[in-house]
Amino acid sequence: MAIDKAIVIQPEDATLYNQKGILLQNLKRYLQAEAAYDKAIQLSPRASFYNNRGLLYAKQQKWELALADYNQALQLNPNDAQAYNNRGLLYAKQQKWELALADYNQALKLNP
Repeated sequence: MAIDKAIVIQPEDATLYNQKGILLQNLKRYLQAEAAYDKAIQLSPRASFYNNRGLLYAKQQKWELALADYNQALQLNPNDAQAYNNRGLLYAKQQKWELALADYNQALKLNP
C-alpha cells in the first residue's frame, strides 16, 4: 500500500495510521484495520480516531467496544455530531429507542 511508504517517512503521524485503518476497513481486513486505529490512538488520542474504530467494532457487531469508543470520542469532543449519530445507530440496533432518539436529536442540534 502506498500509505505504508508514507508511514515509513512519517512514522509518528497519527493521521496516516487512521487513514490506513479506513482503507483496511474498506477492504474488510478488520484485524489490520484495528491495529492501525490502535496505533493512531496511541500516537494521538483524537475523537475522530475513536469514532472510526467504533465504526469498525460496530461493523463486526462488537457492540460494547463500539459503545466505549463512541463514548470516548464524545468525552474528547462533546460537539462531535458524527459520534452522536453513530452511537444513536448503535442504540437503535440494540432497540434502546430513547437513548437512540436522544443521540439523534443531539447530532441534529450540533449539525442541522
